[in-house]
Amino acid sequence: MIKWMKKNGATAGISAIVVWSMLLTIHGLFDTTDFGIIQVEDGDTLWTLAERYKGDMDREDWILSVKRENAIYEDRLYVGDELNVPNGHHNIEQIEVATNK
Repeated sequence: MIKWMKKNGATAGISAIVVWSMLLTIHGLFDTTDFGIIQVEDGDTLWTLAERYKGDMDREDWILSVKRENAIYEDRLYVGDELNVPNGHHNIEQIEVATNK
């Protein structure tokens, strides 16, 4: 077994990474979450937006989904940004677009 690992360890590792990537891709293709668009207002954070729009979703799941959908790598939001957000298992029409008015 140790000889096999020394000889084939890199191949096994790369194969595992490829399989994992394929599984994540397939999962993403079948994600049926409905999204709406909101505009960030002064004072909004991912946590305050989650409380407002998450509906039945877990707050952390909602935040991770927003970050993934909008390619957010920090927790910082900017006034005027438009975000695709999951509708929290409500009808998409229930999400109102925020404005600076």
